[in-house]
Amino acid sequence: MKLGISVLCAEVPPRGASLDCRDPYLSGSGYALSCSGTDFHVFVDCSNGDRYAYGRGAGEYRIIFTCPGGATALRGGAYGD
Repeated sequence: MKLGISVLCAEVPPRGASLDCRDPYLSGSGYALSCSGTDFHVFVDCSNGDRYAYGRGAGEYRIIFTCPGGATALRGGAYGD
């Protein structure tokens, strides 16, 4: 899901104590993160100025993003519980 916000000034929402994330991967256009929790979102900020997010995870997942059109993955993370 594309959020359509400027990544240059985008803040990261808070992370709850029950959200556990590990094994981040950031290289070229790719970003991946493994998370487990009860209600969370994983996101990546791309050099094209957009933030893309995986909507509402519950359980344990490895989320993998590829920024479109040759854009570079700048950073990523997760928020929620």
